Amino acid sequence: MKIGEYMSNKERSYSKLQLFFLVIFIPIIFGLVLFGFIFSLIGFDITKQLQKVGSNIPIVANWVPEEQEQADGISEESYEQLEEDLLEKDQEIARLTSEVEYKQLEILELQDEIAELQEELEDQGQEEVVIQESLQEIGKLYELMSEDKAASLLSQLDPDEAVMHLRFVSVEHRAAILEEMEDEKAVEYLRRQLSD
Repeated sequence: MKIGEYMSNKERSYSKLQLFFLVIFIPIIFGLVLFGFIFSLIGFDITKQLQKVGSNIPIVANWVPEEQEQADGISEESYEQLEEDLLEKDQEIARLTSEVEYKQLEILELQDEIAELQEELEDQGQEEVVIQESLQEIGKLYELMSEDKAASLLSQLDPDEAVMHLRFVSVEHRAAILEEMEDEKAVEYLRRQLSD
C-alpha cells in the first residue's frame, strides 16, 4: 500500500512553483488583461501611461522609446500634409465667408426692395380709397341732379368713365338717367356695365 499512498499524496501535493503559477501569477495576468481591456473601453490610453512609467525606471528606460522621438517621426511625414490640409481649409473658410457676406448683402437689398414695395402698396391702397370715396361723392351728386342734366353730363364723358360713374349711382336713379339718354348711348353703357 505504500505505492498507492505515495501516488495519492503525489497527486494531491503540488510543487511550490505550480502553486505560485496557479494561485498568484495566472490571476494577476488575467486581472491585468481585464483591467487593460476595461480601460481601453472607457477611453483611457494605458500604453502612454506605461511608457511614462517605463521611461522613469532606469533599466527599462533603455527599451522604451522616448515620446519625442516618436512624435518627431510621425510629424515629419505628415506635417506637410497637415499644413496643406489646413491651407485648403483656410481658403475654403475665406471663400465661404465672402459668399456669406455677399448673400447677406443680397438679403439686405431684397429686404429694402420689399419695404419699398410695401410702401407702394400702402400708397396705392390709400389712393384707391380716395378714388372710391370721390366716386361715391360723384354718384351722390348725380342722384341730387335732375335726370336729364345727369344724362347730358354723362353723355359728354368717355364711355368707360361714364360707366364707372354710373356704378356709384343707386339703381333707381341709374334707370332714370339712362331713360333720359339717347337709346344708343344707354345701350352701350349697359353693355359695358354688364361686361365689367
